Amino acid sequence: MSWLQDRLRASVGSEAWRWVLSIFLAGLGARLWLIRQFGTPLPFWDQWDEVWVVYLPYFHGKLSLAALFSSHNEHRILLTRLYDLALLLLNRQWDNQVQMTANAFLYSAAMAGFAGLLARFIGPRRQPCRVVRLQAPARVGPALLLVRSNLARQ
Repeated sequence: MSWLQDRLRASVGSEAWRWVLSIFLAGLGARLWLIRQFGTPLPFWDQWDEVWVVYLPYFHGKLSLAALFSSHNEHRILLTRLYDLALLLLNRQWDNQVQMTANAFLYSAAMAGFAGLLARFIGPRRQPCRVVRLQAPARVGPALLLVRSNLARQ
């Protein structure tokens, strides 16, 4: 973990790396919770096309570059097909929840990367972790009083 901490400190600042890491972990935790609660191993709508266009031709030894570049509705999704094929080969079976979990890591990394860029461009005087630390008591205190007063009325 020290390599990651050193790298984040060097790129976004001494305090902002905690904020970037918390954005990653919060996003990842929320997505993994949603997958655990509502995820299903059954394919969803257009995912059935992956079977006929990518997976079956691959296992029969007939997967071509033209099949990877073929249109999916109005899109050409070469990178998505290669990514899904790599997940299939790593998992040794087709599992929708593995794809969802891998996508959760990918999306959380993208959110954390954006948070790092935001912390770098904002600068050290207005880094989000400092702003939140200064504003949190001012915002949470009145909200707790409001909740407490509403509970007292019931």
